[in-house]
Amino acid sequence: MKVANINIPNNVYKHRFYKELDKILSSYDMGAKTSMDRVFGTHNTHKPELYGFVGHIEPHRDNKGIVYFMPLNDVKGIFYNSDGESIDYKQGDVIRMDDRVMHGVYQKGHVVAMFIGAFDFHQDHKVIELFNRAITQLSDGNSYKTAPRWLSAPIARDECFELEDLEPVRNLLQHANEPILCSVDECNKVAVKLDNKFPYFWEYNLCHIHNN
Repeated sequence: MKVANINIPNNVYKHRFYKELDKILSSYDMGAKTSMDRVFGTHNTHKPELYGFVGHIEPHRDNKGIVYFMPLNDVKGIFYNSDGESIDYKQGDVIRMDDRVMHGVYQKGHVVAMFIGAFDFHQDHKVIELFNRAITQLSDGNSYKTAPRWLSAPIARDECFELEDLEPVRNLLQHANEPILCSVDECNKVAVKLDNKFPYFWEYNLCHIHNN
């Protein structure tokens, strides 16, 4: 169901987080990948996230709940599901769907979208408020910690991990407080890849150099 349309200011496209995902999607090689391999997915944090996909997406079921997405770039597509719902969408449209129902999309090109979910019930007013706030954050090119992002993005050259409340979080190098370091002997560079059992084990933390 289409629940709103939100104006997308041009400054959104200048934000590093938008450009980060747009670059990945626009250069994606379709190849012989299945349609689900072309979805750059979400973490279902109940907060606005960036995500996207390339081309048509075959019918599938995620089994998470009520979710919302909003295209940010100039794209048109059709969302459909097994209940017979068919919705044309375009830039700025806020679409609510139940991803426990089989659903797919017809679309040419790629979409960079904002996402939030999953919920047990409709949250239209709350989501519209959160999306508007997130658009304001993306419009501010200096917003880093508050702006929505594709949460699976590779860590950038000017970023590192640091500990915050015992959780590893990304931060800009110039703002990092006690960054987590690479664990290779005699290496004192910041970690860009963490041990998969971090923070209990640090042995496989790696810097940009040792991660390549």
